[in-house]
Amino acid sequence: MKIYIAAIAASVLIAWIGTRTTAYRKRKRHWVLILLSALPLILLIGLRHYSIGIDSPAYYRWFYRIRNGIEPDVFEWLYVWLNKVIGKFDVEYTAMFLACAAIFCLPIFCRIFDDSPDIIMSIFLFWAARYYFVYFNLVRQMLSAAILLYSIRFIERKDLKRFILCVVIAAGFHSSAYAFAILYFISEVKIEPKAIALGSVLAMALSRTPLIAFIVRIMSDTKYEGYAESEGNLKRKLTENE
Repeated sequence: MKIYIAAIAASVLIAWIGTRTTAYRKRKRHWVLILLSALPLILLIGLRHYSIGIDSPAYYRWFYRIRNGIEPDVFEWLYVWLNKVIGKFDVEYTAMFLACAAIFCLPIFCRIFDDSPDIIMSIFLFWAARYYFVYFNLVRQMLSAAILLYSIRFIERKDLKRFILCVVIAAGFHSSAYAFAILYFISEVKIEPKAIALGSVLAMALSRTPLIAFIVRIMSDTKYEGYAESEGNLKRKLTENE
């Protein structure tokens, strides 16, 4: 745990120092501070051993298989393409892990620096709320989620083309991202807090009904079957896909 604390401490410290510089106040080289403050967290998950995380061993083995010309049918096109490009440089799997770590962290840090009223607290919460740690077990899903988080800026700016581009890129890592596209069209819908509370209660009630069994049944016929199963079965599925 000490190494995780050291990484977030370094990230927060770099951000704290950087946001107090004249260059930052004048918004010069804003991207440099984003990169430097994200770097400790990128390196930590990028340089980890391949055995850390439920699906990391499968990604490790598939990196070498893709590099050797084997086409997988369990991953989305952009993730496969990224493996192929990095594999052409005849590097080890760590390069792929680092690339994915950067794709995960940098969009999130961009959103934090652009929109957060308290940058230091937001970086800390990214780590402390365990959003950062979810990446260790759900790599492609979190890559997709990070890109979708960044895409919200284009909803706010009413820039449909760039928003859709982000959704397509995110879906290149995990196809579930396509469902996020609806957010652009319902962003103007006014929802009362009472309706949100009622919807939450209703969702919890439905989760205890045969509806969940129906959803699980549907998922069992897709490549996302593992998400409807226990952690133990998920590990088994990933091993089989290796």
